[in-house]
Parts: sequence; structure tokens; C-alpha cells
Amino acid sequence: MNLNAFWFVLVGVLLTGYAVLDGFDLGTGPLLLCTRSDHERRVFLNAIGPIWNGNGVWLVTGGGALFAAFPQVVATVMSGFYDLFMLLLVALIFRAAAIEFRSQRPGTGWRTTWDVAFAISSILSAFLLGVAVGNIIWGIPLDSAREYEGSFLTLLHPYALFTGLTTVVLFIMHANVYLVLKTDGPLREKLMRWTTVTVPAYLACFVAFNALTLFGCPHIVAAFRERPLDPERTFHRRAGGDVQHRARDLEKTARARFREFLRGAGAASASVRYRRLSEPGLLDPEPCP
Repeated sequence: MNLNAFWFVLVGVLLTGYAVLDGFDLGTGPLLLCTRSDHERRVFLNAIGPIWNGNGVWLVTGGGALFAAFPQVVATVMSGFYDLFMLLLVALIFRAAAIEFRSQRPGTGWRTTWDVAFAISSILSAFLLGVAVGNIIWGIPLDSAREYEGSFLTLLHPYALFTGLTTVVLFIMHANVYLVLKTDGPLREKLMRWTTVTVPAYLACFVAFNALTLFGCPHIVAAFRERPLDPERTFHRRAGGDVQHRARDLEKTARARFREFLRGAGAASASVRYRRLSEPGLLDPEPCP
């Protein structure tokens, strides 16, 4: 694995970690609107309270790794997705503020207002992340200097919008399963009933998303045809060549080290022999009595 592949895998792991660990965090927001009980909403927020703030570190680290390894990609993406990322940043900030301000006053109207704000900002954050991913899969128009040619509305094509919708549904399903694990009693039973809606909804979006990708993104299909996912054949083809090259390199290295060993042993033997012969009495020994 070369350095480019290493950084590509690292950035992928960091962004995947953000999607996995912050997915249920973002999906909890819409679920607040599915219950009217302030106690249940407080339980939902307490379930994500200890970890919601730290989950954003994955996104920051992934962006930093992307900038360090592929600065040209960051330049193109930031120029093309500037408006989208600014909206995402505002949604994430407003979402954090909603959690903090919710408990500042005991009034029902006050808390309901910030709960709605938290839900809207969570939905918007998840949707914009999905739109960004959808545009990366679909492809964005670039000029010869790799500068983005288009506007914010160019990013809002049907495929990207459906990817954003699929992302929202995915995160809601993820949050539903997470809350089932974190609650008990009647609330847990209620959340279990919700899974009969959220899980099939995500599966339907997942199947539709893959169908749209299959028929709407020919470059993705062409890439799979050129590089089929056949682990056995790929392993034998690539690993076989790697093994041969490594065997040759090891053989050359072994021969070189063996020659160095012989030279060093010969030099050491000659040095010891010279020292022994140079000791007094060895060249002109005294005659035996």
C-alpha cells in the first residue's frame, strides 16, 4: 500500500466513523417530534448527552486528514460546496445551541420551541450531508483548472436530493435502534413499535437508492465492471505478483547480506589472525627445554 492509498483509507475510516457514531445523534432530533411527553424527550436527550459533542471530532479529524493528504481535493470541494457547507455549519451550531438553551427555563413553550429547533437543525444537517455525498457519487462539473462550474442550485438535482432523504431516514432508524438499547420499560416498548416503521422505511430507501445509482450513474457501473469485486481472483492476481516481487527482493537482500556477512567474517578472521601473529613470542618462540 502506497502513501496515497493509506491516506485514502484513513480519510474513509474517519468519515465512516463520523457517520456511524454521529448518525444516531443526528437521528435523535426528528424522533423528538414523535413524542409529546417532555419526560420522554428529556430521556432521548440524556441518552445522547454524554457523547453528542465528542462525535463531531470525527468530522473535524476527517476534514483535517483530507486537507493534509489531498489539498487539491479540499480546494475543489470547498469552492463547489461552499454554500452547502455554510448551511451545514449553521445547522450544526444551531443544533448545539438548542440542546444547551432547552433547559435554561422550565416553561413548556420554551422547551418545545428549542426541541423543534433541535429537530429541524438535525434533519437539515443529515440532509445536507447526504446531498454532499450524492453529488460526489453523481459527479460535479469542473473546468480545466478543476474549479467548480455551477451554483448552489446545481447541487440540488434529484439524485442528490434522494441521497439526502435516504441519509435522513438512515439516521432516524439508527437513532431508533440506539434508543431501544438505552431505555427500558414502557418507553422501550414504544420505541420497539417505532422500529416496525423506521427499519422498513430505510430498507425501501436503500433499495431505491441502489437502483438509482445502478441506472443513473453509468461511471459507477463501469468502474465495477473494470474492477470487479472478486476477492479470490483479485487476491491471487495481485497477491501473486506481490509475492513474486517480494520473493525476488528478499532473495536479493539475502544474497547481499550474506556477501556482507562473508566479507565481515573474513575481515574479522584476518584481523584476529594478524593480532595473534603480532603477539610477542608467537613469531620467535623460545625453544623447548
